[in-house]
Amino acid sequence: MIPFQVRKYNDKDELRLGWASWDENHSNISAKYTWFDKRGRACRGGEVPIEALPQMLAMAIQSGHLRAEDLTADDLKLLAEFFAVAKKKLSRAA
Repeated sequence: MIPFQVRKYNDKDELRLGWASWDENHSNISAKYTWFDKRGRACRGGEVPIEALPQMLAMAIQSGHLRAEDLTADDLKLLAEFFAVAKKKLSRAA
């Protein structure tokens, strides 16, 4: 992955968005949970196509492993805005 956006997840791990490692044309974006080895280098793995994130989110909510109460206020606000737009689009399509 060639990251173009990095966000701290906790004291030692990061969330990254970037050009997917499997795409040398840089047309696919992936998301990655990044952890670091003892030498401070980012470990391999944890990379998923960005298109899979909505399904992963739905799966986590349906299974009860992700609750709105566990999210930060900033993240909840952003998600609420995103889903408000999605809801409008869905109602127009119906």
